[in-house]
Amino acid sequence: MGNPSDIAGYANLFRYKEAALSGDITPGYANLDPVVIRQLAIMLPALKLILLVRDPVDRAWSRLSMWARQENLDTQLLEDPKAFRDFLETAGKLTSESFPTQVVKRWKSNAPNLELRHFLFDDLVADPKGFKRDILVYLGADSSKDDEWEADRNRKAGAAKLHMTTSLRSIMAEFFRDELLACAALFDGAARSWPARYGI
Repeated sequence: MGNPSDIAGYANLFRYKEAALSGDITPGYANLDPVVIRQLAIMLPALKLILLVRDPVDRAWSRLSMWARQENLDTQLLEDPKAFRDFLETAGKLTSESFPTQVVKRWKSNAPNLELRHFLFDDLVADPKGFKRDILVYLGADSSKDDEWEADRNRKAGAAKLHMTTSLRSIMAEFFRDELLACAALFDGAARSWPARYGI
């Protein structure tokens, strides 16, 4: 939010959890400065990290759709291929969160002592219950416990999405080409099929 980082204050937010597992989730962690990552690794050495990895094109398009819903995106931009390509080159927040291999590299190089595991969005879609179970096991939770949170719950299911034309899809695929290939190599599993979705 533009304020100096206060890791001690942040950690203090979780003081009431006692023996319970507790955590936080936000795409913003993908953009943390290396200095902050190193500080987190020192102050919270037992931290377990989860990176939910999505096809970079889908991830970026989802973010654009959210911006459009919030009226933070001039959708006329989508009608001019060159302007849209230029936008991708300069939309720092949009693209930095859509390059998961770089996120992993930054966290692993600055916090090598922290556990980091990635989970693929495709697996969430294919098997929500299994996906939830795998995350709970990784965190050390009892995955057999029933709770009120349904694994396939999607609070954004009805949210309006922008229409991706063939032209825009081609621009996105070309922009993320190297990252799609890098994801296939690093994350394996369903990520291996991502380049082929775009003829790469």
